[in-house]
Amino acid sequence: MGSLTDMRLQDFKELLSSLKPHGTYLLWGNETFLADAIISRLKDLTFGKGEDAAANYIVLYAADCRASEAVAAASTEPLFGKKSLVVVRNVSDFPQTDLEVIKGYLSRQTPAAVLVLTDTTSHRYPMPPHQAIPKGKARIIDVSSPPPSEFEKWAAFLLSKDKKRISPAALESLRDNVGNNITSLAMEIEKLVCLAGDQGEIDETHTEALLGRTRSEREFAVADAVACRDATLALTVLSDLLREGCRIPKIIAIVRSQLEKIWAAKEMIQEGRSSDEICGELNVPKWRMEEFIRTANRFSVALLRRSFSLIMNAELRARSEKLDDRSIAEMLLVALCRS
Repeated sequence: MGSLTDMRLQDFKELLSSLKPHGTYLLWGNETFLADAIISRLKDLTFGKGEDAAANYIVLYAADCRASEAVAAASTEPLFGKKSLVVVRNVSDFPQTDLEVIKGYLSRQTPAAVLVLTDTTSHRYPMPPHQAIPKGKARIIDVSSPPPSEFEKWAAFLLSKDKKRISPAALESLRDNVGNNITSLAMEIEKLVCLAGDQGEIDETHTEALLGRTRSEREFAVADAVACRDATLALTVLSDLLREGCRIPKIIAIVRSQLEKIWAAKEMIQEGRSSDEICGELNVPKWRMEEFIRTANRFSVALLRRSFSLIMNAELRARSEKLDDRSIAEMLLVALCRS
């Protein structure tokens, strides 16, 4: 079986070109977009431009049928054509005993049928149900999310069919909101393309209109509010993060992390390091670099030392006092803005 691996864009393109309209496929992972693209390609290979698809393309859901129905569909001779394509979605919804029925079919597969089994739901079984897939009887394809390093390639690939570009700021906003999930990325890009209309580039005005301010922007805004001594803004950002489900210990850790970056940036500035070096080493997006440097310059070393002392005290109070976490966080931010 092998372990599940991340789907890289080049691997995906090679996979699509290697598909054949016969046999059985098991698509196993968390990406419905990748599974749907594979099924679409198999549909084209199976039916071409003919009219056979309407009668010979069958989609079943394991939650709504039994494995015997799926096997019967795959075993029935196709109508008006040479082949049929039977797709059974979310096979882990079958009872465990039904997998034996699939195993029986795979030992005597119908040559005229292409059977595609998918599961992109939360897995009931930790690995593909190998007891239902005799060795060599099906092609197992991993449809898991790609590694984070592939995000930009996938975004460009998805935008290419609409001949659109995307600005670095808009790309980072997308990354913050969808992570490396290609299914979510594809849905958001489709909306952004509609928003952009005739414009050739999708920029941050489009992503802000669709997605709102990203969490990473709010995280940065906490440190910037402290630097500007703006307690009102700091508390507003805190409320936004709490509404999104960000927990208080995480928020305090965010403040600490941002201040650590700022201290490191100040030292690098004093060493005469370039903005590109600072951007690269501290993992700060280039489009935010100017704002980040301005924030860093607002802090003195003495203020940073005082800030870290306040953070440490807040962490101790969170463990030792009966105040609720939100009150401790609010008191911390107010104290940081007054220090």
